[in-house]
Amino acid sequence: MFCIFRKHGITGRTPFFIEVQNTFYSQKVMTQKLKRYEEIYRSGLIAQEPWQPTDRPPIFPIVLIISGQRYAIDDSYPFRVIQAQSFTQFMQSLKPAKPKEEQRPKPKTASQLKYSGGIKINLGVK
Repeated sequence: MFCIFRKHGITGRTPFFIEVQNTFYSQKVMTQKLKRYEEIYRSGLIAQEPWQPTDRPPIFPIVLIISGQRYAIDDSYPFRVIQAQSFTQFMQSLKPAKPKEEQRPKPKTASQLKYSGGIKINLGVK
């Protein structure tokens, strides 16, 4: 399936080829599928599509594989391949990471405090 997904930043819309795998394919079959995408890439046909930007080089769609099976896909392809178990998981991966809450130091006990030369009050705690 092909789609153009959401607007974002400078690059505008993002094109995707989406592979929804309801059946577990062997590694060999998945490699053959990705080789077909590579053939499309090398053919240059995608560069002629009307959705291509006119102000910068053509964009090849990201290949999104939605499957419960994780495939061993190396990064030797001239395009980006993303794997997710569901479309929801993929969407969540696009959200920016929440900043971690600032860790506040734990209050020190009376015995951990250093005497700084000021007034010392003994509250009966040793």
